[in-house]
Amino acid sequence: MTTKPPIAPDGAGIETTRRPAYIAFVLLEVFALPILLYLGRGRWFRYDEWDYLSTRSATSLHDLFAPHSVHWSTLPILTYRALWAVFGLHSYVPYQAVSILAHLAVAALVRAVMRRAGVRPWTATGVVALLVLFGAGEENILWAFQIAFTGALAFGLLQLILADHDGPLDRRDTMGLLAGFAGLLCSGLAVTMVVVVGIAVLARRGWRIAAFHTAPLAVAYALWFLAIGHDGFGTEAQGGTSPGTVVSFVRAAVAAAFGRMAQVPGLGWALGALVVVGCFLAWHNRSTNELRRVAAAPVALFVGAFVFLLITGSGRGAGIALASRYSYVVASLVLPAIAIAAEAFMLRWRIATPILALALACAIVGNVRLFDNAGQQRAADFQRAFREAFFLVPRLPIASEMPRDFHPEIGLAPWVTLGWMRDGVAAGRIPSPGAVNAVTVSSAELQLALKLQPNPHPDTCKLMAAPAHVRLTAKSSIQMSGALVIVYTDAAGVRSLASTFAPTRAARYLVAYAPLDLAVRSQSGKGTFRLCNSS
Repeated sequence: MTTKPPIAPDGAGIETTRRPAYIAFVLLEVFALPILLYLGRGRWFRYDEWDYLSTRSATSLHDLFAPHSVHWSTLPILTYRALWAVFGLHSYVPYQAVSILAHLAVAALVRAVMRRAGVRPWTATGVVALLVLFGAGEENILWAFQIAFTGALAFGLLQLILADHDGPLDRRDTMGLLAGFAGLLCSGLAVTMVVVVGIAVLARRGWRIAAFHTAPLAVAYALWFLAIGHDGFGTEAQGGTSPGTVVSFVRAAVAAAFGRMAQVPGLGWALGALVVVGCFLAWHNRSTNELRRVAAAPVALFVGAFVFLLITGSGRGAGIALASRYSYVVASLVLPAIAIAAEAFMLRWRIATPILALALACAIVGNVRLFDNAGQQRAADFQRAFREAFFLVPRLPIASEMPRDFHPEIGLAPWVTLGWMRDGVAAGRIPSPGAVNAVTVSSAELQLALKLQPNPHPDTCKLMAAPAHVRLTAKSSIQMSGALVIVYTDAAGVRSLASTFAPTRAARYLVAYAPLDLAVRSQSGKGTFRLCNSS
């Protein structure tokens, strides 16, 4: 009895296309690095990156193994510590380059899965080009912090490829297990990849070898979680974790990922249908042994996309399901199945080739445009302004009078303290902001040393008539009954630009963190306020 050959056997018929398609892919990867760096110009450090930069030490086991937002992040922390030691904050490009290289490694490994599943060379190169230039997933490409996700994904794919072969255990399996462990050291996404590897190896090689590839990793993760990883667990949920919330999260994330891959309204659903019908056409008449060989990895990855979303949705609200980082992961896991399905259509109906090629071209063009849209540029402009202010703050004259544990920026850099910033300046790792005029310096001092805060429990408050001149000592405050206009005159006699502080229900006090001489008036030009002194 004979069986149908694989979809695209590597025989003489495609030997002449294999090398050109491979060279085209290599060139795509090589040129993608500078192109993506250009598209990501203007980005800078934000949010979670400051944990790796300002609170972790490469010589502290606690810092290396303590979770970040419930993720085991040892390798990203080590990467940031190494880059900080060499480059400091002088440039974001080295950090971003590592992230882009991890992304390109993911694309190369996804293409390898496609080829091993029988997808022809040019089809594999064309489909994976969408991932290389996947602007809808730019968060995992251009935000350096996301090496945690791309690293776990790359190591998991490497383990899958090394484990996806016939025969008994060998050196490839040992290397694969090490790759899987490296993935665990990147982020919780590795848990999904361990499940993917387990499904694929179970289907192809049996439960004993599947256990070899999964049980040690499960034990390692459990030990980490019990020892330290449980710290902060459960604090990340946004919107509840009911079954309905999880289902809504999965549905929204899948629709977003397929829609963003297609880039043409309505074609996301067509892409999903293509996967189902195409994979059936590709595999329905194959023998069981052959099906295990060509389908185990792509099917496991496809299932893994839903496993990832179920795990993530159990700790997140449905509102965050549209995040680009989730669309990127889903796209990476389902693209092998998409390539197999597209191949099946093209092999059976010649007219499908130009239609699918046109759809792919539209998807790639649409995704490239997403990298450089107006919203991204506004975000980049905002980050540039934040960077300039960040460089200035530790050099302000008033900064030396403030406590080292003071947090200058709770929103964008909640982990950063003024002491860490001053140490960075002294070590030459935080560069100069360049020429700054005196009014800008005075305004920055006012914004640094005077903050809206909840009730600081002052000992005494004295009613004052506005307008008035007052001197605040550290920890004294102004109790606000309406919007106030504050004018600060620094030690050199330079007046800052007037700043308006409007109270909220939760923050009705302006608290000073350094001595300040202020002119205070109500926004309407008259009124009263209370000057409060804390012991």
